[in-house]
Amino acid sequence: ADSLIKFGIVDEIVPEPENWAIDNGDGNDSGKAYSNIAKTLKKRITASLSELAAKDTKALLDERYQKFRRMGEWV
Repeated sequence: ADSLIKFGIVDEIVPEPENWAIDNGDGNDSGKAYSNIAKTLKKRITASLSELAAKDTKALLDERYQKFRRMGEWV
């Protein structure tokens, strides 16, 4: 995951707030872990979309272009 950030392929790594639990048959452990991870992802995705929505189209296109140019440097 660190390499993905280093090479500019991803902008952020969202850590899992807890380890996945092995379901003991009642489904509660896995369900709780899933809900917590889903909430964390929802917060980060919402925040990222808000940041992107605040930028004008030209800035977004320029940033995307530069990002893909940087990715091509290590290929």
